[in-house]
Amino acid sequence: MDIDIEPLAQMASARHLGISVRPDGFGFVVIEDAIALDCGVRACDRDQSEDCLGQQFQRIVKMYHPSTVVLLTTGSPLATAKRNSIVSVITKKTNQGNVVLARLRGAAVRRYFRQFDAGTKYEIAQTVVKILPELGWRLPQKRKPWQSEQRRLSIFDAAAAVIAHARLKQDFQI
Repeated sequence: MDIDIEPLAQMASARHLGISVRPDGFGFVVIEDAIALDCGVRACDRDQSEDCLGQQFQRIVKMYHPSTVVLLTTGSPLATAKRNSIVSVITKKTNQGNVVLARLRGAAVRRYFRQFDAGTKYEIAQTVVKILPELGWRLPQKRKPWQSEQRRLSIFDAAAAVIAHARLKQDFQI
């Protein structure tokens, strides 16, 4: 199935910041004109992580001035208190900066990418690379069952959230 980048192209005049929260930090991607401008993973020491991550998030917002922050949320039982506290810090900083915050559940992202036969996180990441090829060099090797997930994969989770949000926005005129 061909991948339609039209939803991203229609968001051309806007800059979007995708965020995927992990218990120890977050992955981010900045997308404008269907091009990934920047991406990365931010993490801090456990002692000061909420303040530190809040400052790092605020720096990204100040640098890129996104019109929308797309926050990938998880409602699973695996969502830790730490992850929830990071989400609340990001929400607070977004509200202070007068930036639109769009929350997107992981289930909505997976449902959107099923049309491309992408069922696993890695398959979704590979599909993201087809849409945003400039992220290809950041894609880690497929992990073995006994290996931990690499932090870099959260970049692709964030990008997938922005792509799915663009599609949902187009379909439902959000």
